[in-house]
Amino acid sequence: MYLKQDFILLFLYFTLAIKFIVSIYYILILFSICQEKNEKIMKILKILRNSFNHTQKKLAKKLSLETNTIALYEAGKANPSFKILKKLIELYQVSYDYFLLDDNCLFPKNLKLLRLAKKLDDLSKSDARNTIESNAKSLLGKKINNKILLRIDLIDLELSTKFNSNLKLIRQYKKLSQEQLGNLINISRSLLSKYEQKNFPSIEKLIDLSKALDVSIHILTTGEKLSFIFQDGIFGQTMLYADHFLSLEHQKTLITLMEAILKTQPTQS
Repeated sequence: MYLKQDFILLFLYFTLAIKFIVSIYYILILFSICQEKNEKIMKILKILRNSFNHTQKKLAKKLSLETNTIALYEAGKANPSFKILKKLIELYQVSYDYFLLDDNCLFPKNLKLLRLAKKLDDLSKSDARNTIESNAKSLLGKKINNKILLRIDLIDLELSTKFNSNLKLIRQYKKLSQEQLGNLINISRSLLSKYEQKNFPSIEKLIDLSKALDVSIHILTTGEKLSFIFQDGIFGQTMLYADHFLSLEHQKTLITLMEAILKTQPTQS
């Protein structure tokens, strides 16, 4: 009788121990994922800040924050709010995808570089394009031969600057119900409904939403399509490769050169 009770108690203790270990395992996985996202943000923020010769104090002033807050971001001990993230994106003219995904980003990264390249392409000045293309290829070196499928937003919608309405419009465009999209990113229909009204998701869920909807994070948050279509295909491909493979310093070289060329070119009427 007692042996049977002891066995039952032992089995219960064993079951509880297994459940505890499994819970700890999933907590550690979640912590690891969050830590990885923090590390990407702190890495990109520091790279961008240094590229623009901004001290932590100078950047904090531009964002109306305490210097210590920038230090926390770069140490991976805090994540910027969406409001601050938006200011950083506008200040450094990069895409949300680059800022949040770093090397895993296959969408356009340096928006200033590509916007200038698009202006140059629209002028239909072959000499100017050839100068930039030649410099870009020189900086790229052997990387110009890399085979990689870079992505752009292929979606025909009039969007706004508001994440909530963009999410709803894109979901409907993709012919997904709230329940279907919720299931794809493991959240309830009611929570997704809140995202479409006024709430903003965590960085992890924002990334999940862009993957499930097969669009950039940037178009979801800003309404701006990451889609740069060039008249000169070879020039366009070269600039997209420059955007993806070149360092920020080399990209700045191309930006400076394009700005100088554009200043001397009369705009088309």
